[in-house]
Amino acid sequence: MIFNSLSFLLFFLIVLAGYWTMQAFRWRLRGQNALLLVASYIFYGSWDWIFLGLVLFSTLWNYFFSLWIEHTENERLRRRQLIVSLIGNFALLGFFKYFNFFSGELFLLLKAVGIAPEGGSQFIIANLILPVGISFFTFQASAYTIDVYRRRIGAEKNLPDFALFVVYFPQLVAGPIERAEDLLTALKKERSIDIELAEKAVWNLLHGFFMKVVIADNLAPLVDGVFGNRAYYLSQPDFASEFGAGQILLTGFAFMIQIYCDFAGYSFIALGASQLLGIPLTRNFLQPFFATNPAEFWRRWHTTLIRWFTDYVYRPLGGSRVSKWMNLRNIMIVYLVSGLWHGANWTYIIWGGVSGLSVIAYRLLRSDDDEPGIAAGLAGLILNTLLISITGLIFRAYDMAQVFAFFQGAMQYWDHTGMNTSAYELSRYTPRVLEIIFPVLLLDGMSRLFKSDDWLVERALWVRVLVPVTIFFLIVLRGQFGKEVIYFAF
Repeated sequence: MIFNSLSFLLFFLIVLAGYWTMQAFRWRLRGQNALLLVASYIFYGSWDWIFLGLVLFSTLWNYFFSLWIEHTENERLRRRQLIVSLIGNFALLGFFKYFNFFSGELFLLLKAVGIAPEGGSQFIIANLILPVGISFFTFQASAYTIDVYRRRIGAEKNLPDFALFVVYFPQLVAGPIERAEDLLTALKKERSIDIELAEKAVWNLLHGFFMKVVIADNLAPLVDGVFGNRAYYLSQPDFASEFGAGQILLTGFAFMIQIYCDFAGYSFIALGASQLLGIPLTRNFLQPFFATNPAEFWRRWHTTLIRWFTDYVYRPLGGSRVSKWMNLRNIMIVYLVSGLWHGANWTYIIWGGVSGLSVIAYRLLRSDDDEPGIAAGLAGLILNTLLISITGLIFRAYDMAQVFAFFQGAMQYWDHTGMNTSAYELSRYTPRVLEIIFPVLLLDGMSRLFKSDDWLVERALWVRVLVPVTIFFLIVLRGQFGKEVIYFAF
């Protein structure tokens, strides 16, 4: 069940009606949480009921280990308990996400040295499916156990409340990755909703659906036309070398806008749905395409993942409290781990490395002056856009051979004369891409201009009516419904 489907709309309306009906009863909080817990299991089980076993394991594993850790006084034993807990969490994630990748690489290594066994298929588990959202709920549950170990929070005694924290359906499958001190605390409080919160929630829902079904899903055919589907690419790998530099850079940028609208759109829907339930969530994206340098871009992109890596990888390594070069090492480790988190493919690891190098280069080259002027800011915006366009190509490519083929074509063709199809001539491709992406850049620009993500609900009544109505009709008339979310693959 995906947000951009009729089944989810009906599901959510039923849950919402039952949820607020319980507000009239004395036991409303327990009843509302029980309803949300059942609804969350139904929501996750709609993909495959077998996957429920994984989220139940994660829930019980972290629940009991956190209680054990909290009641243990010996620090050495507590550390061992934490290590065992994290091994259990990440072994499950690693098996489903990385087993085929690493077993395949091992076979290639053994083959290179001449000791590979007959047939490499024995290293691969055919049709190994990545459970939806496993990276997100694993990271969230692990962070909770680490925080209990650090005595930052107390272990939750109420198992149903903790289970709801792990499986809360608005943010279960694609984040945001919430801290227990925020979400678990909110789940234990009485809720209410007023006109202002409802208006913000409806705006976030419309904003999210617009980004997902109008922008991202209409960009998808243009981006996929350059990358091709996997079967076509494998049958004709030289296809990627027939596009010119302009098309390659524009496609990289178009893909980054696509994945931004796909993921941020889903996050806005989660935010709006949760607001209608009276439960706040963390805003996951902060207009990243207006960033003027790589460090700022990644601070504004998937903020809760960056926060997770900062708290549980960067700072334990020493963060910025170490020497300058050790600090740069820590930054690179974070970006390499982030690349690996996204999937079992060398493209993700290289993407993480290139992103880390760009942040390191910026840190080494930046001046200590105050805020840059307009000219410097504009130059930084342009350079940063070129950089994320190139890294977007690496991230989206099926393998590094396709990346090299793209760069080969970019060195050969600087206009449309080398194109293999007139449909992707730069003169035709550019206006089609810009037409689609302009509205979302305009909306983000308004948030930057008014310095508020809720800028719309703070405007005059006619603006608060005209903009949502316009977006609603664009969703109805131009929306592509039922398409999967890109980040479900991560």
